[in-house]
Amino acid sequence: MKPSPKAFLAGAALAAATAVGACSSSLSDLVGVSAHNVYITPGAPVPAAGGDSVYFSISNSGVAPAYLARCGDVPALDFQVSTNGAWVEQEPAVTCPAPSSPGPIELDPGTPIVIAFLYTDAGHYRVGISTATKADLSDAAMAWTIPFDVSP
Repeated sequence: MKPSPKAFLAGAALAAATAVGACSSSLSDLVGVSAHNVYITPGAPVPAAGGDSVYFSISNSGVAPAYLARCGDVPALDFQVSTNGAWVEQEPAVTCPAPSSPGPIELDPGTPIVIAFLYTDAGHYRVGISTATKADLSDAAMAWTIPFDVSP
């Protein structure tokens, strides 16, 4: 199977990040931690009413679909805050509503999903998403953003 041009460009970007990462402490410091070719990337925090808004882009750099855990009609995000040097789970801000479609969200190569979240507390955060290569999520693994700071 020949990769699509978008998948190739994502792979080229990852190769460039890998080359730059040789000068950094680790590749995960630059692009986060991927799982099954899925990356979740935070945008810069933007001041908004009530806090800082952060956009997250979820992308698949592979050549096959990836499957994401669902919260209602959007991917289920896992939020953590750094406390005394350890990542601590945060309680979800909302309870997941019933989805309009059953099963996981299918993420095709080269087709990103963008989600925004409002942070009301300052801190050092990271966000994860459960991703799999199988629609039943039996091989799920976590992809994580690079750590980022917000200061609403």
